[in-house]
Order: sequence, then structure tokens, then C-alpha cells
Amino acid sequence: MKNRIHCIGLDYNETFARGFNLDVVDVDAARAAAGAFLNGGLENRKGVIYGAGTSGALALRLLPEGAATGFLDVAPAKKSFQGLRVEHPAQASWGGFALIAVSPANYLSVMKTIAGLAPEGCDLYFLWKYEFFDPEAWARLHSGDGSRPRVADHRPEGEAGDNRGRIFFEGGRTFRTILEQDFEFFRDLARDTARLGRLTANGLIETSVHLDTPERLVLEHKSLLPQSRANWSFSQYLDAARFFVDFWDFLTSEGYSLQDCHTGNVLFDGTRPRFVDLCSIGPREATTLSVPFLESFFQSWVHPLALVTSRQNVLMRDTVDDLLPWEDVRPLLSPEAAESAAALREEGLRRFRDMDVPGFLAAARRWLDSVTVSYSDAGWNNERYQADDLRDDQPRGGKEQLVVDLIGRHRPESFLDLGCNKGRFSLLAALRGVSCVSLDTAESLVDKLYLHARDRNLPIQAFIEDVAALRGYTKPDRAFDMVAYLALVHHLVFTFGRSVDQVLDQADALCRRVLLLEYVRPHESEPFVLSNYSPAIHTDYNPEAIARLMRKRFDAMEAHELCPTRILFVGSR
Repeated sequence: MKNRIHCIGLDYNETFARGFNLDVVDVDAARAAAGAFLNGGLENRKGVIYGAGTSGALALRLLPEGAATGFLDVAPAKKSFQGLRVEHPAQASWGGFALIAVSPANYLSVMKTIAGLAPEGCDLYFLWKYEFFDPEAWARLHSGDGSRPRVADHRPEGEAGDNRGRIFFEGGRTFRTILEQDFEFFRDLARDTARLGRLTANGLIETSVHLDTPERLVLEHKSLLPQSRANWSFSQYLDAARFFVDFWDFLTSEGYSLQDCHTGNVLFDGTRPRFVDLCSIGPREATTLSVPFLESFFQSWVHPLALVTSRQNVLMRDTVDDLLPWEDVRPLLSPEAAESAAALREEGLRRFRDMDVPGFLAAARRWLDSVTVSYSDAGWNNERYQADDLRDDQPRGGKEQLVVDLIGRHRPESFLDLGCNKGRFSLLAALRGVSCVSLDTAESLVDKLYLHARDRNLPIQAFIEDVAALRGYTKPDRAFDMVAYLALVHHLVFTFGRSVDQVLDQADALCRRVLLLEYVRPHESEPFVLSNYSPAIHTDYNPEAIARLMRKRFDAMEAHELCPTRILFVGSR
């Protein structure tokens, strides 16, 4: 992207402190804060507003009269807003500027949408300040100017294997065939229950011998939920890094070596990180302390967390699939973070030259202990939005009580909470002994739920996941006794363009026994649904169609009216 980028810097929370209805927003105060910037930069110019919502309506009032010629939005049902046309960014007439007026938590998705679409002469103005995302830095990383390509490394452990072993899956179980290289080492280790027990006590995945013959060794590992570092919140990433360093230190003290440093060595079992790649452990004589080995450690663990401690949260999340080299990362860091990471790199090179692994790991642990995780308080990231809900263990209101009653009636052993938001329903299920997997795209909500479950030792695995793209869990196969789409389906339909039929296809791949699906009517008290719903487009988004589609997939179906605008459909088999 080569567009000029400007940040107007209005305070999102302060502006909407009294609510998201413009009648209660102090428009004059917002105009006073932004007026000089907008009038000075946009006077006598024509452009568009990105975001046909409350922020967009406010932006229209702040701009000079006649400056905005229309709105950009990706919602297919929106054709006009505030008396102006609404166009998809791919078909829009952009003009000389685009004022980005959406929740600051959505800035990254907007940048990804408009990259390559905004004409080069179109200036981008961001209405809200957001200290955790630097759009100019993001644009530089994606400039396409021939800078160093980034190396992708995003796969769950075991997808590829190595020359020591191969992973395979059968019936939800996880096996590892040991190959010729270091065969005797791994067979001796597998047969030595005392050594294997010490490794397991310090974090190795639970491992047992499945087949042991002179020609073949097959081990079985405890099956864990498929995941990668892209699914970890920042606190999970930090906990995984600390665990990795501590486990590496333990291996060294026991006389073993580590063969690689990638994050695929670690998966979470509940809230506990586990070392899952047995074949990354080697004999002491196989120790390799090279510059590429050290660089792999930094790219996998240090660079992403240096971005976090620099409050470059959005850039870290956007580049988590990549291994950014130091020359790409350093310009993005705060001066303090760059200095401390550079010092650790220098110490690592010195310790590796001296073959001093414990000394380097002690320095790495100190650096990790200095990393701080913080979040914006804009929108759903606001601390107050979630904290009270995690402290209250009792069901509140009819919807929560109904879900608790359904858990009691169907007695699921596992619960998948899609779009978990605050984590209330996961919390209520976990407190009743149900093992929960909780998924959402809201980073800070997932992070706080993870920390709450970790600190209380609750059976909740919270991960960042694009629920709209989830197709099911394989390698190993995983389905859940109860799956919940609570306050979610309308977002999948109106934001991601899914039909209810497609949502239920997804549910089929995930649900073993009981499905909870909440429907929200288009009504003035549900403005998001009302403004996006089109009977001609969303033909199966109505109670009758949902009931029919659920009866096709489940043996029994019931509907519970939660309030005049919401229905909870329950399918069981």
C-alpha cells in the first residue's frame, strides 16, 4: 500500500461513554476535537466513509458538508445509509480520501479489505486513536516493494513429521512411528519408564508404547485438540514460551539435546502447555548450537513477544503465521523492547559460542519474565465488559438458567462454545464438570478467559479462532457432546455471508449429540439484524426455516422463546 495514512485520534470510549445512539453523543465535543484536522485536511475534497454504522454516521456529521459522497461497507444488504449510497469497496468510487469510521478493534480487517483496492492517490484517515495498531507500519510490511519475504511456519505439530518419526491418526487417537535415525535412542527411552516418567512430569505429552518389535516402534500420545500458535492469545503465547525454555533447560540437565525450536513443539492440554514432539529430543552428542538454530528460537518465540511488549498487538496477530527476521521486526519495536531483544540476541550468540546452553536459557527466561501483555479498552476489549461475568459463578437470567438446565438434562462430557465472547456459558458448563473448548476472535476476551481458567484450574481451553472458517477438527478427529451457537448465528449470516443451512453443515461436523442455536429476529431493538436482514437474500434466516433444517439433521428439536426477539433452538440425537 502506498496511500498516505493519517490518524485523527478521537477517543472511542470517551465519545460513546453514554451509549452508541447519536442522540446521546456529544457531537460538538467530537467536532471540536477533530474539526481542525478534518477541515484543514479535507476542505474542498470529496471522498467516502468506510463503515455504515454508528461511527460512520458520526463521521458524516464531523466532515464538511458535501465532502462525503457515499459509504463503503461489506454487508451485502446495505444499499443506502444516512441518505447516501453504500458500495462494496471492490466496486466503489473512492474519491480523494477514505475516512475509516469503524470500531478501532476492526482496523486490521479493514486494512486487509482495502489493501489493493484504495487508489494510490486516496488518503486514508482513521477516526479513532488506537495505540495497539500502527496502520503505517502494517502498510510498510505489506508494501510489495521487494522487501525480504516472510517465511510461513503455521501448522499443528505432526503435520509433516521429520526423519526421526512420523505422526498418524486413527479413530481420534495419535500415534508416532519411529524411523531409522536414532531408532535405538528412542526405543531405549520408551522402554525406560523412569526416564520417560521424569520427562512427562516436566511437561512431555503423555506417551506409551503401542508396538515394540525389533523392526518397528510405534508410540501412542495423548490426543490433544488441533491448534497452532495462531490460536494462542498473548498470555498463552508467553506461557508457552516460558514452558518451552524451562523444558529445554530440563532436557539439558538430563543429558538430552533439543533438535529444533519451532512453536509446533508445544500444544496446550487444557490450560497447561505440553511438549508434544518427542522426536525433537535427541541425545547429548546430537547437540547443535548454530546461528540458524538461535535465529529459529528468536523468530519463533522472541520476535512475536517483543511486538507484544511494544504494544504492537495487531501487527503481532497479523504476522503470527510468519517468521519475521530481526531486520523486519526491529523497526516495529519500541526503543526499550528493541534494546532488550538486541541484548538477548548478543548474549545468545556469546553463550552459543561458549556452548553454554543453561546460561542462555537463564537469560531468555529473564527476558520472558520482563514481557508485559496489555490490551486496548476499546469496545469488547474493555476490562469492565468481562471481569464481573467471570467472577459470578451462578446463572443470571433465563437464558443462562436454560443452558444450565439443558446441561443437566443431557449431561455432556464436552462442550464447544463458538463465539464464546465473555465465556459465561463455558464457565457455567466447566463449573459443572464439563470439559469446554471456547473459541472467539476477540483476543482480549479469549486471553482473560484463559487466565481465569488457568488460575482456577477449570476445564476450559480458550483459543482464538475464526469460527466462520472452522470446518471441523481432524488429525485427530474431534466432535463434542454439546455445541453452542449462542448470539452467533446472525453474525455468521450477516457479516460472513453464511446461510443457516451452511451453519448447520458446520455444526454437523462438530456436534456429536446436542446443538444449541440462538436466533435473533430483525426488530428495532436488534438494530444490527434489522439493518442487515433482507428476506430476498437471507431466505433461510427465519424460525420456520431453521426448525425445518434442524429436523433434517437431529432426531428431536425444541424451541424456547428467550424473549420477544430471541429463540433458542435445541437439536438432539
